[in-house]
Amino acid sequence: MSPGVNLILLDYLFLARPVLVAVVWIFPLVGARGADDPLRLAMLLAAVAGLAGAAFVHNQLHDRVGDRVNRKCESLARGLVTERGARVWMLLLLAGGLACAALLGVGHLAAALGFFLLAAVGYNLPPLRAKDHPVRSLFLAAPAYGLLVLQGASLHPGFQGSTALPGALPVVLAGLSLSLLATVPDLPGDRLTGKRTWAVVHGEASTWRVAAGLMGAAGLLALWMEDLQVGLPALLATCWMLVAQTRPRRDAVAVLRGSAGLQALVLAASWPRICLGVLLLLLLARMYYKRRFQLDYPSLGRERT
Repeated sequence: MSPGVNLILLDYLFLARPVLVAVVWIFPLVGARGADDPLRLAMLLAAVAGLAGAAFVHNQLHDRVGDRVNRKCESLARGLVTERGARVWMLLLLAGGLACAALLGVGHLAAALGFFLLAAVGYNLPPLRAKDHPVRSLFLAAPAYGLLVLQGASLHPGFQGSTALPGALPVVLAGLSLSLLATVPDLPGDRLTGKRTWAVVHGEASTWRVAAGLMGAAGLLALWMEDLQVGLPALLATCWMLVAQTRPRRDAVAVLRGSAGLQALVLAASWPRICLGVLLLLLLARMYYKRRFQLDYPSLGRERT
């Protein structure tokens, strides 16, 4: 294929935000720790990639004005991907994710559908339209994250959802913390489009405090459960948040990426081959975003897309 065709294919690939998909993988990987079923784990990660990617495309289709102001997800804004192309790509991702989930069983298929309905449909569309309701968005995000953790835990023989659910709570709280903090760098575009995120409604300072509180609770609860792989990164992230919010020019983007990176690094010991694959993806992403948008992404800097 010609370089131009390859670049167009990359435009569609990165429209699904695979770097963020890799972050979403943290939830099922936390649940799957100790499971010895690499084939089913690979199928689960493929399902999550399809469903999360479809949700990200769906969200971009509904947030184009805000994304343009915030300089995020510029493929649609610049016309590199058409709206029709994005919708077709979303449906293909959704179908692929559901197909992988179905191969794992009815329970996984139901969980996959639930995740997409919470993360994409309920977030953007009436009657819930959680993106315009700060507390409602957290109540939708919590079960979405929990479903991913439980899907990972279900790879263990003798899985019981009622006993696995408490163990999922710390990483769910950590995910809610980062979801909340993610509304800070998006303030300009969200105010312009009338979105009612936590940062818009309650202010930047409140967002930092509540995010730090949720992350601290995640760390303490995980340590109480003797889960060092979740507890230590969460406590380090909490300290980072507390320090960052006292600075005159604090940067939520760096804290967001660094906090997710800390958790991923701790999990790398359990999943070294997956970690290597993600590193290769990050290298490809750096090359793509530099060529397409002149951005140094992913990094701990301010550039976002």
